[in-house]
Amino acid sequence: YVNPQFNLPGFAYGHNLNLTAKIDLDLGFATVTSITGHTDLKQTNRADLDYRNPVDSPSGIFGLGFQAWQGQDLDLKTTSQELRIASTGHERLRWLAGVYYLHTARDLHTRAFVDLDSDPSQIDNPALLFANKQESNSNNAYAAFAQVDFDILSNLTLTGGLRYDEDHRNQLDLIAGLRRKTSFHHVQPKVTLTYKP
Repeated sequence: YVNPQFNLPGFAYGHNLNLTAKIDLDLGFATVTSITGHTDLKQTNRADLDYRNPVDSPSGIFGLGFQAWQGQDLDLKTTSQELRIASTGHERLRWLAGVYYLHTARDLHTRAFVDLDSDPSQIDNPALLFANKQESNSNNAYAAFAQVDFDILSNLTLTGGLRYDEDHRNQLDLIAGLRRKTSFHHVQPKVTLTYKP
């Protein structure tokens, strides 16, 4: 076994907050359900990039004469909302329909830098950076769905469903000032025959 040759162990820290709320409203013939979710995640990572140290590898990364570190900062927020209505009871014909929304904001900053003194704060010195990528992403997704179940027999059920999705994505390269945008949309039908012996 050979010990790793990094000159400073990597580390990560951050926090994660998740909130969810579910509300049911009984209408008698159907139940209306609302599900709301929110996530807030922040994470900081620092690690050796070349897995070398000045004692065992004085020539540094690729023999260029310096040690190298890397770091990544992530800030992610998501908010989602689902609203659906579903028939109640165990009738022969059952149904549900609903809509869904998801917003995602994701900022990611990735850097690689020359390590002079094994201090992670060197990442904030622009003169030591040899790779710097920073992006901001904003995504909005929408969906509408419906499903019908029909019991042909007590042990044979026919199910038909339909879902429509839209996804709008927007990315800004904060270093180069470039913006990329695209959208996706798709219809997903489903027909299932279920037999329970």
